[in-house]
Amino acid sequence: MKQTNFRAKRKRGALTNALIANFLNIVIIAVFKLIINVIGPGHYNVPFGIIQLLLITAFWVGFNYYQFKDAGQESPGDYAFYLLMCMIPTLFFTLLSIIVSSINVGGSFSSTWNLLTFVVAPALYLYIPYGIIYRLIGNSLPMAVFMLICIVYICAAQFIGYFIGKKSRQEAMARIKKRREIEERQMAEQAEMAERAKKQRETEASRMVRQGMRRRMNPKPNRRDPLGDIEQPAVIQTEAFEPITDEMIAKVKAEQEAKKEARRKAAEARRARIKRMGVPAGSRKKKEAEAEQPQQTPDTNNASNDDGPKWVIPGKGKQK
Repeated sequence: MKQTNFRAKRKRGALTNALIANFLNIVIIAVFKLIINVIGPGHYNVPFGIIQLLLITAFWVGFNYYQFKDAGQESPGDYAFYLLMCMIPTLFFTLLSIIVSSINVGGSFSSTWNLLTFVVAPALYLYIPYGIIYRLIGNSLPMAVFMLICIVYICAAQFIGYFIGKKSRQEAMARIKKRREIEERQMAEQAEMAERAKKQRETEASRMVRQGMRRRMNPKPNRRDPLGDIEQPAVIQTEAFEPITDEMIAKVKAEQEAKKEARRKAAEARRARIKRMGVPAGSRKKKEAEAEQPQQTPDTNNASNDDGPKWVIPGKGKQK
């Protein structure tokens, strides 16, 4: 059997449900038997017979409704298997009772008693709740027909309970379908997010690779390197790579001597020009230095004494 969720799995075990149903059925019949013994087995109580039939009918309807209302993918074949497993004990004892009542038992009293005790008694025990049906129509029908009517009634009550749970099963199926759609949508979103993240990682990796290649191809200039801003080719071709000869050394010395001679001639020309103007070079520089110094006002009171500061003695002026 298909199992869609935990509750459906728990409720849709055909053999388990059949065993539970038969056990509860036997317990209910045992309670009815105790009440009958209390009321009195001498006569049949019609009101209590009606109550028994209603209660056993409510049990079969309610049990089937409760066990199969949340089975979202329940199929008629699965329910038919449960119904067969549930009715096997009743069918077995009913069939043996029909056979025993139809054939001539014969033999000794013990064999007849054993057949009635181990075959007919369990069957009659299972049919206690349906005594009202026998009271109404059983007198005009054979016992086998009465038993078959009871079996059909039990199956009909169970099928009614199963049919009542059809709407609940449809709702359960809708919930299962909705949950599956949500799960599929979430899985699709997660797959899309994973694909997007993968593409983003690949794009980021390729971008980092391109940046690394650009850095290697165009390295950042070093400020401390005086040749860092020079573009390719990296090898700088200068005259330092040419061989140095004696002629080149002589040429450099000649250029230096020429520069010194030019500076000497310029200095002589400058001195000659100053001499023609009639101002000695030393006096001119001295005048310029005196002009730059601030003028000092002479002290007439202390002109006679230039050796140091003039001290004022208190009282001398008043004596004079």
